[in-house]
Amino acid sequence: ATWLVPKLLILTFIVSAGVGAFEVGLALRGRQELGLSAYQIALMFTECSLVMFVMQALVFSPWFKIEATRWLIAPALAVLAVGLFLVPWASNFTLMLVVIGAVAASAGILSPILTYWISAKAGSAQGWELGKQTAAASLGVTVGSVAGGLLFNVAALPGASFILTAGLAALGFLLSLGLPHKPVSPI
Repeated sequence: ATWLVPKLLILTFIVSAGVGAFEVGLALRGRQELGLSAYQIALMFTECSLVMFVMQALVFSPWFKIEATRWLIAPALAVLAVGLFLVPWASNFTLMLVVIGAVAASAGILSPILTYWISAKAGSAQGWELGKQTAAASLGVTVGSVAGGLLFNVAALPGASFILTAGLAALGFLLSLGLPHKPVSPI
């Protein structure tokens, strides 16, 4: 129980790092490697936002019990890892849209669920823990974005930022395997 909130904070960092590297790499890869137009790149980011919105609306809808959201953490991290890993092999606009959908769906599920469970398990330190989560998310986006930009043009390691963050997401998956049994009661 004492490690639950720190694990959720680590997962917040991992998800945010993956999204940060993904966003930077998506724009760079779309323009430089796939020769996509600004309009196509804008469509990819629009799809990302819409998929995230829909997933958040579904997960926190009357059709889904809030207590059951804990069961989505590990599968969503697995989808995030696979999606990030596949980005370098998506060789055209259509394949990119499929991969973007997977990454966006997993991030759209994970971000609010992690926030919910951190808030639910923080007790009287709710403000403190949510502040730490915001810091973890900000640090994750920063590290992921920097890695996405710096590693993009490394010729010896094509797709390095995506593969690195996919590995990080896979580590997050392993870290999350025991979580469904821990946060058993809502706020």
